[in-house]
Formats: sequence, C-alpha cells, structure tokens
Amino acid sequence: MIHPDRAWLTLLRPAAEQDGVAMLFDATSQTDINVRQKAFYEGMRRDDGAAEAAAATQPVAQESWLNRLWRRVRSLKAEDRRQADYFARHLETVLAEAPAGASGRARVRIIEVGCGAGTVLTEAALANRDRVDYVGIDLALGPLLSLRKRFDAAGAGHFALVCDDFLAENFEPGSFDALYALACVHHFDRAGKRRFADKTRALLKPGGRGAFVEALNINPLLAAARAATRPGRPNLAWEHPFSMTEIEEFLGAFPESEARYFEGLRNFALFAAFHPGLLRATARALQAIDERLARHRLFRRLFTAAFFAVRTAPASPGASTAPTAAPASGAAAAPG
Repeated sequence: MIHPDRAWLTLLRPAAEQDGVAMLFDATSQTDINVRQKAFYEGMRRDDGAAEAAAATQPVAQESWLNRLWRRVRSLKAEDRRQADYFARHLETVLAEAPAGASGRARVRIIEVGCGAGTVLTEAALANRDRVDYVGIDLALGPLLSLRKRFDAAGAGHFALVCDDFLAENFEPGSFDALYALACVHHFDRAGKRRFADKTRALLKPGGRGAFVEALNINPLLAAARAATRPGRPNLAWEHPFSMTEIEEFLGAFPESEARYFEGLRNFALFAAFHPGLLRATARALQAIDERLARHRLFRRLFTAAFFAVRTAPASPGASTAPTAAPASGAAAAPG
C-alpha cells in the first residue's frame, strides 16, 4: 500500500515529467479471493479497444452450432450502446458542472475502479483527454499494461494506472470529481459493498458524482441458474450480485441517488439466436417492453442489471472547496 501523499504526487505529476503513463504497483496480496481474481483476470490483455468487439464477430473454423449461436449473442451485446452512451452522458454532466480553470476550460479528475484493459468509460475519458485527469485501478497487472500502451499511443500520458486493491489503496479524501465502476462492485460481499460506498463518498469532492453498472440477483430464475452453475464457474466465488436490500443500502449511503434497471425480458432474445436478423428484432422488441416495465417497482425483479448514479452533498454556502468541485444542482431519485 502506498502512502497517500507520495501516491498523489506520483499520480498527478505533469506529463512532461513522466516517461509515459504513470504506473503504481503493489505486489502484496491481501486475501485468497484477491489472489484468485488476479489469476483469473491476469491474461485478459487487449492492445486495441475494438479488439474484443471484433473478436466476438469473427467466424470460427468448424464451429459447432452452439458456438455459432453464442457468437451471435456476443455480437449483439457488442453492438449494444446503452452502457457507452450512459457513461459518456454522465461524464459530460461532470464536465459541464465543473468551473473553468486557468485555461478557460473545465478540467476534472476522475477514477475508474476495475478498469481492466479498458471499458466504455475509458473510451469516454480518452475522447475528453484534454479535459480529464484519469486514474484507473485494477487488481490484475496484465490488463493494465495493455491499457497503458493504448494511453501512450493515444497521447494520454497524463493518465495514471494503479495495480492494487481499491479498498486497500490510500487515495487522498476529496480527490475526485467523479468515480466510476463497471461490473465491479458486485465482486464484493454485502460488507464489502458498504465499504465501497463509504470509500466512494470519502473520495469524492463535495457535489461529486459516481456512476456504476452492476449485476443484480433479484431475478429468481437467474439466482437459480447461478446456484446451479457455480461449481463450474470459478469467477462466481467472488461475484455477489446485488440483492434488493443491498441496492437500497448502497444507494442510501448517498444524499442523492438513482437506479435505472435494464436487461429483463431482453435476456430471452437468446432463444432467437439461430437467426441473426430475428435475434436483433427480438432483442429490440423486448428491450422496448423492458423500458416500460422498469418504470414500475412491481416488475423490477425481472431485471438482471442496473445503472446506479450517486452524488455527494454539495459544499455548504461559504465553505471553501477544491477548484474543480461541482456546484449544487440535480435532483434525487428513489432507488425503487
């Protein structure tokens, strides 16, 4: 674990003083679960952000009909822009709320937990690299090394990466305008989720925002499927999708919060995977139904994923704030 003052000076030193993207590495292991997670994700490198999506559509020689159906489902998921659009809009909101700096443009500091080899949020940060100071943190070193190559090639030398356990790392409190985590918080059990929420609240500046996309365990069919397949899926040892109680606890840790549910009936589109055109048409139709059902609390147990948006309390009038702290605005929404 790195001393907070040293870590912060290293992370934020000017790009001109760095040899490429700064990389901090803590080789110590914390728990048996962490060791297994590192081993599982260590090989997931990616030299090009589009490689994963492209690989999902590549034909496989002598593939079985089952492989062919699964490739079509993967292709459909790769085309789904909802997560990319959601996080791009969220980052735009954070940038819009930040006051202009000395250059006349707003600049924000964000952290992404579980960034791996890159996500849709990483792409949004790269697209706004002249206005964003990005810090990515992940347990596995291999994906981070691939991501560092992409950052260097994209001219994002002022970005920084940390290989460590997020809950163990000592970042300076109130350091970030926004915190992001994509399919990461459900890797913690109930107590870990509470610690994650507490740490998020501590790291964000007054009025700072957080955005997450997480797996849910509120659909009884999905819960049964997970239980049945657990012996053959080692990653389920550290996956703890959100229950309704955990959703309420996590969002309740912040004065402003919102949950948006998705992936309900749309999951059943996979039964049309035998025909690519029918698969897409079925997915679109079921997604339209999902969007209506998600508005009603009664139907939310159908869903297997959700976007969470949170915000810390704005600074009280007259209180001193960091230069990039967001002004008070926005409305709270009940998690439902």
